[in-house]
Amino acid sequence: MERVGDRSEPALVELTTRALICEVRTLYRLGRGEETIAVCDDLLRRRDWPTDPRQLGLIAAAVEDKMDALNDMGRHREVVVAADDLLGRLGDTADPPLLLHVAYAMRCKGQAQQSLGERDQAIATYDSVLAHLGHATEPDVLAQLAYTMTVKGVALEEMDRPDEAIALFDEVVGRFGQSSDPGLRAEVADALARKGWLLDELDRPEEAITIYEDLLGLIGQASDSHLLNLTAGALAAKGTALHQLDRSKEAIVVLDDCIGRFSQTSDSNLLGHVAHCLGSKGLALRQLHRHADALGVFDDLLERIGDAADPSMQVHLAHALAQKAMTLEELGRREEAVVIYDRLIERFGEASEPSIVELMLETRDAREAATRKRAEQDGPS
Repeated sequence: MERVGDRSEPALVELTTRALICEVRTLYRLGRGEETIAVCDDLLRRRDWPTDPRQLGLIAAAVEDKMDALNDMGRHREVVVAADDLLGRLGDTADPPLLLHVAYAMRCKGQAQQSLGERDQAIATYDSVLAHLGHATEPDVLAQLAYTMTVKGVALEEMDRPDEAIALFDEVVGRFGQSSDPGLRAEVADALARKGWLLDELDRPEEAITIYEDLLGLIGQASDSHLLNLTAGALAAKGTALHQLDRSKEAIVVLDDCIGRFSQTSDSNLLGHVAHCLGSKGLALRQLHRHADALGVFDDLLERIGDAADPSMQVHLAHALAQKAMTLEELGRREEAVVIYDRLIERFGEASEPSIVELMLETRDAREAATRKRAEQDGPS
């Protein structure tokens, strides 16, 4: 490529263009972000933008890889610049394949604006996508439309506008819920999941449970990795919501379903859901005063997590240790509980993760109370 790259014969220009596009796409898939950006910039310097829709689509795909690489590195302002440049090149195209690139560039721009804290601008960008794609009929383009509606809903959540977010999630389900297209069904599943999680945050567990059931019914026995993660997440969230409603026996059935289906996987996200389910099951057993069973579940969770370095697993580990200590106290085994509290404080006492910081405050208070009760029980020496 270096021997012909600077020559101007049309055939050689085309050959160089295709080689650079392939290089961009390969570099990004190999996780080599800086090189992805450099080669894409080289591609754009070497030739004018074509007018042929197919060639334009190939170059647009390379620019999308550049935007994704920039996003991966947190360079969100540059994502906005790259998206605006691509959108300017694509213009007001009505070509369905190019519409996908328009939607992708707009969506990347909106998500970058969200990451920059420019939420009003992000909403305006998402509205531009919706207006641009509003009359589309092709399934691939409609999937982009549905996705954009969902990410706009997430932006509205972040702006503390939950009712508008829920209305948007409902619109996705209402418009596309009966589609047989796999891509659209996946977008409907995402909208249902976001609605369920938001209802949980709004302390509306009964409504959330209904949405999780709708989601599980929609997904069925899908084997796609993304849908499997939604399935596990929905089961975990439904079980937790049932526990919050004091329906602990029902919660345990749902949580056991998730544990049984996904405990043997090697997927770290699915294992995170299994860990969540084990923790919630232990809490439900404690609520039913089945403390010995709860202790066994917490021990199972601790054994599964082991020395996992993943931050989310560390959160599960900290909470499992705390719950085990409290369960030991409920069984009258305060000396063992204090040992666990000490282990927890030693391991996580300097942690900065907010939920662990709060847990450490509770743990120190619980340790002090357990030590005092043990002293009172032992009486004066």
